[in-house]
This record gives sequence, structure tokens and C-alpha cells, in this order.
Amino acid sequence: MDFLDWYDIVKTPSNALFDYIKANYSIKDYRRILCVGDGECSHLGRKLADIGYNVVSVDPFARKEFSTKGNSGKAGKLHVVQGKFFRTYTDMINWADLIVGAKVPECAEELIGLNKETVFNISNNAEIYNMRFKGVPITSSKILEDEIKKCKGVTTKKVKRYQDDDDEILIFISEPREKEELEL
Repeated sequence: MDFLDWYDIVKTPSNALFDYIKANYSIKDYRRILCVGDGECSHLGRKLADIGYNVVSVDPFARKEFSTKGNSGKAGKLHVVQGKFFRTYTDMINWADLIVGAKVPECAEELIGLNKETVFNISNNAEIYNMRFKGVPITSSKILEDEIKKCKGVTTKKVKRYQDDDDEILIFISEPREKEELEL
């Protein structure tokens, strides 16, 4: 699956998120990206760095042996942090121009609570059935999607997984909020 994802043979939710970021967040205005939950191989972070973004990728299962030498000739930088993301990582959060989350159901509440523009998607992995979101027990990805949609300052965008197909992925966009509006 890593090979298929990295070489864009099979469109994964991370690839759809990559396409959305590339189309909507210019390198000029969003040079530094904090990528949360990027997985063992940091696919999203590496792809973003390959086209010129400077990326910090945070995931407890991440490996560090990656290069960002892509074919574009304008590779940015990638720094991989092996660890779980917490909203108390203020140095990383303040550094970033944009925060992205790749398939991060368990980090959704953390990401929505940040005072920074955030773009993320969720998966329906096994952990989604054993979690809570704002105190609500989550038993399906649909329930989690509905709970996220209720949050103030969050909008949704459906993007096509394939150009010629109707298969869509839901992306959540959380706008930056004033300190007094943040939910702790």
C-alpha cells in the first residue's frame, strides 16, 4: 500500500488531501506546514516538501529515514517527529502557517481547538469505534463527521478521490479563532 500511495497509483485520502492543499494553499502564503498523523511513511509531508513546502510531520509511528528530493527541483524541507500530537506543542503550532491532519479521527478535537487554520480528514479506522469527541461516544465515522460539523468555525468540503469518479472524501476546514472563542 505504501508503494501504491506514494506513487499515486491508488488515490488514497492522503492524496486527495494533498491535491486540495496544493490547489488552495499557495507556497507563497503557506510556506510552513505542520502535518499531524502522517503515518509511518509520512506520505503527505514528503509530497508537500517535494513541491516546496517546509513541513514538520508528527506521528507516533513515523520513521525518520526519508528524503525530500523530488522531481520538481524545488524541494522544501521535511522534519519528522516521532510522537503523539498535543495542542500544547505551541512552538510547532506557532511556527506553522497551516496545520493539516491526514486521517486523524483521534486528533480531530485537538485540531479544532487550535487558533490556526487547520485542514484535515478522518478515516474510519478501528480506533474510531473506541473514542469520544467532546464527551460524545463515537461508534462510527458518520457519527464523528456529524459531531465535527456541529463545531463552531468548522466548514466541510467534499473532494473527489478520482478526477473521473464520484467517490468523494470529506475534508474539514477549521478557521482560526480568537483566544476567547477557543474550546478547551
